[in-house]
Amino acid sequence: MLVTSDVPMEGGGFYSRQSGQANVKGIELDIQGEIAPGLGIVLNYAYTDAKISKDSDPTVVGNRLPGTARHIQNTWLNYRIPTGKLAGLKISAGYQYQVKRVAGLVYDKQEYPLADYFRLDAALGYSINRFDINLNVNNLLDKYLYVGGKSGSYYWWQTEPGRNFRLGLGYRF
Repeated sequence: MLVTSDVPMEGGGFYSRQSGQANVKGIELDIQGEIAPGLGIVLNYAYTDAKISKDSDPTVVGNRLPGTARHIQNTWLNYRIPTGKLAGLKISAGYQYQVKRVAGLVYDKQEYPLADYFRLDAALGYSINRFDINLNVNNLLDKYLYVGGKSGSYYWWQTEPGRNFRLGLGYRF
């Protein structure tokens, strides 16, 4: 059973209710390997068809599940310098692309499509002996990225942070 937003309440907000069952079908493909010495790649594609399949309100059967994307594609490249003075230095870049996103609420048949989503990330790292240090930069383009949508006269959204950083330190035992 799913819990979802339902009809708007007087004065704002939404009632929540159980929405029945969902049927999610799709396919996912992952490819990873080494293109050239030290240059690795990870490719991913996912197709998802997620719909309400059973509900106490028959008018919502067939609605797409809110917050889903029909197509998601990711690519990540990384290069590690294998020899020389810079041996152990790693440079990486990747992106995520989501298409045909939907934010529609279950109580109506409108899907309220969201704009396509594109996020570019990068990383710089260094490994020596058993120690690692990595600096990741997420949302490198500092784009305004969100999930959300519209329902009647109400709008809702949740934003992701703008450009942000993560520093990781590691030790292998």
